[in-house]
Amino acid sequence: VELPSADTIMSSLRDVKTQDKLAAITTTTGDSFTEKRNKIVSTAGHVKSYNDVRLFALKTMTENNKLSARSNVLVYRFTDEHGDKHENWINDGEYGAGQNILKVMKEHDVDNIAVVMSRWLGEHLGKVRFEVFSNNAMSAILKLINDD
Repeated sequence: VELPSADTIMSSLRDVKTQDKLAAITTTTGDSFTEKRNKIVSTAGHVKSYNDVRLFALKTMTENNKLSARSNVLVYRFTDEHGDKHENWINDGEYGAGQNILKVMKEHDVDNIAVVMSRWLGEHLGKVRFEVFSNNAMSAILKLINDD
């Protein structure tokens, strides 16, 4: 699964069938984190297949000006209809971010959820960035779970 390109996003906005599919996806945005001119916001949604992950990523990237973010880290973890576990991440320039978010998802036994953590870059955050990214992603995941 890849993050959707700007061309994919633009064409999906013109396709009625895709728009109907995107409208059916429920997403939840977590707490916003702002420090040293960095802004970090995560969005989570339920997924049960690679197609769900693609649609979730597409919907998320079309909302809240995500395309202007310096990076959009995508992490997903789901169990398919055959009981097979699928998980992966795209760091999108944030080395180690996806791995750390996935690690926290595993520790909290999060399944059938994808998250996009968006960062508008400010000053260097140092090693604390991994904790900030994971906490921000978990805030969106927990809101999604609690809203069910």
